[in-house]
Amino acid sequence: MRECVVARVRRRAQAPMIRPGPLHTHRDVCNAVEALSQHFRVWPAPSVVLTRATRSFATRRQLRICRCPSMENDVLHEFAHVLTYVRAPLARAHGPEFCTHLAEAARVWYGDATKYPWRKEYVGVWRWAVRVRLTSPLRPKIFS
Repeated sequence: MRECVVARVRRRAQAPMIRPGPLHTHRDVCNAVEALSQHFRVWPAPSVVLTRATRSFATRRQLRICRCPSMENDVLHEFAHVLTYVRAPLARAHGPEFCTHLAEAARVWYGDATKYPWRKEYVGVWRWAVRVRLTSPLRPKIFS
């Protein structure tokens, strides 16, 4: 099964980018979520709430994104949760299905899934990315 996931992620590596630009305002984040929703055919698009909390989270209908420098990555991560809720409702929160959806979202956003900052992800997600060769196996000690 792992070979299928690797082949699927690599085969789609040269997808067109839909990145609308830097995400600074609520409107920028809403436009990004709308573009991702249209591309992946997620209807209705989840609503967006920007918060001062230290963590972002997602439900099927809403993304709560913290205002931070990594807001773009948070949007992709949380949108991958929405994709997982839609496509595989019984999947684990950061399991292989989620990782595949995150790689798909990163591929669409950046044009190449290897441009996503996998080293800043949860350890299990980062290990999956290493296994499918989306990032280097070297991880900074700060995250170990």
